[in-house]
Formats: sequence, structure tokens, C-alpha cells
Amino acid sequence: MLWILIALGFLFCLSPFRLLPDAFLVICLTFWYRKHHLRRAWFAASVLTLFLLMEFGMPFDVSVFYWPGRPRVVQLIMGRPKKEKIESAQRREVALGGCIVMGNEPRWILIW
Repeated sequence: MLWILIALGFLFCLSPFRLLPDAFLVICLTFWYRKHHLRRAWFAASVLTLFLLMEFGMPFDVSVFYWPGRPRVVQLIMGRPKKEKIESAQRREVALGGCIVMGNEPRWILIW
């Protein structure tokens, strides 16, 4: 059981801006734990494959950050932003993600 928690911790650390793949993985693991007929290798392989595809290939995600105002989709800017992007972020047209770029960040996020 401990190795499962360590593996989950590693997978969740891959995704500081990824909420949908993490929610998908938790829901699938809940089904796997409760439904004994799903405890097959093909189910685990399918879930892991879909999780990794969502993690590295999905250009859109839901943000866990709260911004006042109505929900909207904005571009996520990673790395050191230029002056124009800083001004856009102050007008809440884009979201700044920080200086550390891991490579699997989404391009667009839903802010709510």
C-alpha cells in the first residue's frame, strides 16, 4: 500500500497546474478499489495511459486558483514574462504561471 501512495505522490507532483488528470486518476482508483472485477492489468494500464495522455497532451485545464469575477478561459504564460504580458496579467487577460517551466503545463486554463 505504501508504494501506491508513493507512486501517486510522484504522479501528482508532475502536475502543478493540472486538475483534470488528477481528478480522473482519483476517480478511477476509487472505482478500482471498490469494484473487484476491475482489478485487472488491462484496467490499470488503460487508466495510466489515459492519465499520462491527459497530463502531457491536453492543452486545456481547470485552474485551482480563485480569481474574482466571472469564470473565463485565459492563456497561461510560463517563464519570465515580457512587459506586455505583465500588463495583460494586471488586467486579468492572462495568467502568469511562474518562472519554472516543466513542459507539461496547459496553454489555456479555466479561471473560476
